[in-house]
Amino acid sequence: MGATIETLVFLFWLASGTSYRVVCRVFGMPRSTVHRIVHRVTEEIVAIRHQVIYLLKTPEDLKAVSREFAGLDATELFLKLWVQLTAAISASSVQAALMVSATGTGNSSLP
Repeated sequence: MGATIETLVFLFWLASGTSYRVVCRVFGMPRSTVHRIVHRVTEEIVAIRHQVIYLLKTPEDLKAVSREFAGLDATELFLKLWVQLTAAISASSVQAALMVSATGTGNSSLP
């Protein structure tokens, strides 16, 4: 399975807060695969968290980061990434909605 699909599976699960059952229907893969992906990506994130997550130490640090973050919304890169992310989420959401509407209540059990 490719890293892109695994990332999408993980982000969809994380962002939507749905069960593995819903995620496996959206992506058309076994629930055990979704479980394995979520746990593996979580472990990878935990392993590198100190490299990418920095706790701010002073109020001045918070102000500086806030100014930098506020400036991101106007950059071309941010806009490009935002469009790609929202398109991917929208496509996944449409697929999930179609799956739920196709099964009625969405509560039917998987084989």
